[in-house]
Amino acid sequence: MIWWIHLLLLPLFGWMVVRVRRGPVLRRLGEAALGTWLFATYALASAVVTLDVGPVFFGLLQALSWLLFLYAPLLLLIGAGASSGATRWAAALLGMVLAGIGIDAVFIEPFNLQVRRTTIEVPGLREPLRIALLADIQTRAITDYERAAFQIVAQAEPDLVLFAGDYIQTEAPAAVARERARLAQLIQSLDLIPQWGAHAVEGDVDRAGWQDAFDATIVQPALEPIEIRSLGPVELVLLDLDTSRDPLETLLPTRSDAELTILLGHRPDFSLGLEEAGPSTLMLAGHTHGGQVQLPGVGPLITFSNVVRERAHGQSVLAGGASLVVSAGIGLERSTAPRLRFLCPPEVWLLDVVPKP
Repeated sequence: MIWWIHLLLLPLFGWMVVRVRRGPVLRRLGEAALGTWLFATYALASAVVTLDVGPVFFGLLQALSWLLFLYAPLLLLIGAGASSGATRWAAALLGMVLAGIGIDAVFIEPFNLQVRRTTIEVPGLREPLRIALLADIQTRAITDYERAAFQIVAQAEPDLVLFAGDYIQTEAPAAVARERARLAQLIQSLDLIPQWGAHAVEGDVDRAGWQDAFDATIVQPALEPIEIRSLGPVELVLLDLDTSRDPLETLLPTRSDAELTILLGHRPDFSLGLEEAGPSTLMLAGHTHGGQVQLPGVGPLITFSNVVRERAHGQSVLAGGASLVVSAGIGLERSTAPRLRFLCPPEVWLLDVVPKP
């Protein structure tokens, strides 16, 4: 897909360069923006014609990223060379800023793994509980980067480890099987023995047999639409992919003696029906990647979720007192999507759930 994008963008870029060098740079850049708009219209029309909207939409985003972080900076620097005075400096500065953002978003931030820690007070809980949440590993191959994320979890010595889906995303069946086996080997190699075990749910990119990634490991995958597991003081409710897509109408029957109810699903949309859940309820999800790109004062630009933007990443407290945590994940969207992050680094969550005084 990437080469087709450049085959489309290079003629457009050449036309932009000619226009910018022929006259006032700001006016010519406006004409170049019109050309970009025409390209976007062409890409959207292609999506409609092919009826393959997902890959083409991601391809459009990738084309936009190349336009913003490669072609636009080059065009601005060329325009600066053909200008003088304040226009020259403004065009040069904007070009360098866009190029700098592109370098950070592609080569730095996607690998700047963060540890997000939070403390949640729960009334009636007798003993503290540490939970590690890993979401959206979403890798084509297990590398040292993924190993570092798992080492963070092992070193935190959690009481409970939860995986929120999207593990291996690659196309060739042989590659999928190979990387699932490598993920299982990685988990087996860790000194990780959580008191209440490790549990996993299915994600969007996980194909049939996704549970093979946890063969012979401590991780117990959930294979039913809804699985309820009793873990000491915790009632763990595991939701499959389809169930996590829609609002839950009720908290589901839980043990009367459970001190904490945890719901884990890939998509956070299941939380939309649980606004009145009490403070002894904790909901965990991934899927949104935090948008991968966020803007100050705006938040995630694209979340592919029905939850409001403010709840599509991070920790929220719902009306009834329940907590919702949505992870930005460890990996990146693959397929034809741009592999970048901006103001939204990858993360591992460590949640300390403690008794409320």
